[in-house]
Order: sequence, then structure tokens, then C-alpha cells
Amino acid sequence: MLYINRIKKLIDDNKLTIKGFADKIGLSEPGLHSMFRQNDMKISTLQKIADYFDVPITYFLDDTDTKRQTVDLVFDALKDIVKEKINDK
Repeated sequence: MLYINRIKKLIDDNKLTIKGFADKIGLSEPGLHSMFRQNDMKISTLQKIADYFDVPITYFLDDTDTKRQTVDLVFDALKDIVKEKINDK
């Protein structure tokens, strides 16, 4: 889940308008509003926003999702290690 409020707060904190910000990252104002309403945007757009504000892209993601993905990656890596150890015997 995206935290659109974090994007809006950065826009406000930097005293930008939605239109001005959209122009700076190469989007239309209606397009940006649509993404906000739908709480959905492409990773490439999210990366543009993160780059503009000099924050990591994970700043805009739900911490629970990020932690879950990390746990899944660790679990998958451990499964691969166990498989290798079993095959070595």
C-alpha cells in the first residue's frame, strides 16, 4: 500500500503546488491527481518522486509490506541454502 499522504506532505513542505510538482517530474496535473485518488502509480513514477525529494522509494511504501517482502527473501535464501546442504551430502 502506498502512503500518498507522505507524497502530499513533501509537496506541501516544499511549498509546491500539485501542478508545479507534476510539471517538475514530467506528469500532468490530472494524471497525478488520478494516481492520488486511485492510490496507485507505476514504480517508475514513484522513483521519480523519491529522486526529486531525495528519499528512498521505500519511504512511500507500507512498512508491513516491506518487512513481509524482506522476510520472504530471507526465507527463500534459507531454503536454497538447505537444499544445497542436502544435495552436498
